[in-house]
Amino acid sequence: MQDQFAGPKWKEAVKRCTDFLATVGVILDQKHILLAVSGGKDSMCMLALLVTTRARVSVAHVNYGLRGADSDADTGMVREACNELGVVLHEKRFDLTLRTQTNDESLQQLGRRLRYAWFEELSTSHQYDYICTAHHQDDAAESFFINLMRGTGLKGLMGIPVLRGNIIRPMLCFTRAEIGDLVQQYEIRYREDASNLGRDYLRNRIRHDIIPLFKGERAHFITRMHATQQRLHDEYVLLEDYLIRLKSELCNVDRGTFVVDRERLFMTTSPAIVLLYFIQQYGFSWAQCMGIVKSTQTSGTIYLSHSHRLVVDRNRICVVPSSGVHDEESIQVEGDGQYVLSDGELIISHADGSTFNGDPNIEFVDASKLPGPFIVRHWRAGDFFYPLGGPGRQKLQDYFTNQKNSVLDKQKVWLLTAGEDIVWVIGMRLDNRYRITAGTTHVIRLEWRPSDV
Repeated sequence: MQDQFAGPKWKEAVKRCTDFLATVGVILDQKHILLAVSGGKDSMCMLALLVTTRARVSVAHVNYGLRGADSDADTGMVREACNELGVVLHEKRFDLTLRTQTNDESLQQLGRRLRYAWFEELSTSHQYDYICTAHHQDDAAESFFINLMRGTGLKGLMGIPVLRGNIIRPMLCFTRAEIGDLVQQYEIRYREDASNLGRDYLRNRIRHDIIPLFKGERAHFITRMHATQQRLHDEYVLLEDYLIRLKSELCNVDRGTFVVDRERLFMTTSPAIVLLYFIQQYGFSWAQCMGIVKSTQTSGTIYLSHSHRLVVDRNRICVVPSSGVHDEESIQVEGDGQYVLSDGELIISHADGSTFNGDPNIEFVDASKLPGPFIVRHWRAGDFFYPLGGPGRQKLQDYFTNQKNSVLDKQKVWLLTAGEDIVWVIGMRLDNRYRITAGTTHVIRLEWRPSDV
């Protein structure tokens, strides 16, 4: 197989790839690298290119079993190619069908998380210098549109980084069309995943419906897009240098509290951008930073992330680790107050009574029935509640399905819980066990204000 890769065009492609990596300080000579190879056109081309460099190449292949015999055929072809090339092959099988029955992640999210965790395990146990994935310029352009639609900043528009930690993307110097030309000319074997041709996933719809419109206007749209994303990267690096200097001037740590000089922050050109850079490491969002900057309040509102809480104390913005029970999904709220989460504000207050107006973002609960303090978290597999006006106990998964919530919708929903019970599927439905009755004497008013940014 290796004998088929010769001639000036192949040598030029290999040089282009290695020179491209060298621009980010990655020299492949004598490096031990692990290639993530699915069996598709892009990864098989990457394998063919990199085995003709001076690197020591091994391959990692994942079989998710989602396409039955086709998935096994992918594995067989990759195995055969590695045998012909004398390349070490690591194989792994994940049954995503079973895992997603008890997991709220989408197939794509779960698959990505599992394979990258396995790649890192292999990297550690076999001491690979780099892990290589076959992302190319078209993938980076698709990521631009995906992030743009979801909402992002400058960093999210830069596409896919060439180097991140020990992961490198040597094929980012090629377009999908250029890879296709190499595959055709040098008769590189590959297998097509039929799911890439459908429109079930956002990335596929962008690939098949949106990007062709831009290509119709500019034939070399992808290469121009790549150049633009490289420029955005350089501009971000420049901005980051400025922000690093600002952080040293405006921030300090005082007995475990991260403190930002609020007065000096507000003197900067874009205080919300600056603040986000300072506190996003603690889990705070752009919407929260915008709220802090827009607000004229000096105290009272508490901003929450999964691990920290932020309070405005006169001319200081103070960030401290959360007290009480919390993990990557749970946030404890302590009594009455305004609590600003990543995508909205939860207001808890005691009330003399209840006035229902049909607004799903306002509810009243019987405080005497609460088994413990409020915890705010996202839903988990196995969660259930007793929806007000419903037939009785219902799994949240079934409730979301009945409400026609997508996977993304479900991931965004917050739950207000107490003890082990769900009190409120925030903005959607109260639990019947905590409703106001004629005998209620202690009422708590709950209000959710979704963020508009």
